[in-house]
Amino acid sequence: MPTSKSILADAVGAPKRTDLTDHAEAIRTLRDKNWSWREIAEFLRERGLETDHTKLIRFMAKNEERFDVPDSGRYYDALRSLIEKEQISKVRWAMLCHLFEAHNRTATYSELAIAAARAGGSVPKEQPHTYANLEFGKLGKLLGQTIGMEFLPNTKRDGPFYSSSIGADSSIRPRRAEYELVMHHELAKALDRLLREGFTKGINTLERGK
Repeated sequence: MPTSKSILADAVGAPKRTDLTDHAEAIRTLRDKNWSWREIAEFLRERGLETDHTKLIRFMAKNEERFDVPDSGRYYDALRSLIEKEQISKVRWAMLCHLFEAHNRTATYSELAIAAARAGGSVPKEQPHTYANLEFGKLGKLLGQTIGMEFLPNTKRDGPFYSSSIGADSSIRPRRAEYELVMHHELAKALDRLLREGFTKGINTLERGK
């Protein structure tokens, strides 16, 4: 049975984790030059820093000041504009409403895929979450660009995480559990207002959203 002294000794002897704080500006500089996260990770490793592209993305997402969740008024205006222009398909709208109505406004992409299938989406039997991820990402990209917001980086591949305009990763998700998206509170407020006003009654007729 380990004792407090032995645990402390192990902690003292443990190697120090790489601190990327002092290198944030260098990372931003390389990103501005269109370097991929993997290329940047290799660049830093060649200079003695033990890291990988996933750690880089998470570090920058946590420390990047430019990411700002819009207020409910901006979300409301953007959603209303997209609905008026018939740019949201009924399948993506069904997914958005499912997330809004879910417990704690939290859902996995597998759950969003079920909502999409019920709305008539061509959801494949194999890996339905991939379909939901793609479709929700397209909606997130459209919504974020309409508002003019910056997206968080994608932790799985190089590029933006477009669904970050809709929500963020659950902070209480168990390790190795499927990714859970939590809707931004300000977006939920905007959706609640639209629904109470009855502005979305004709949403099921929308087919032109791409």
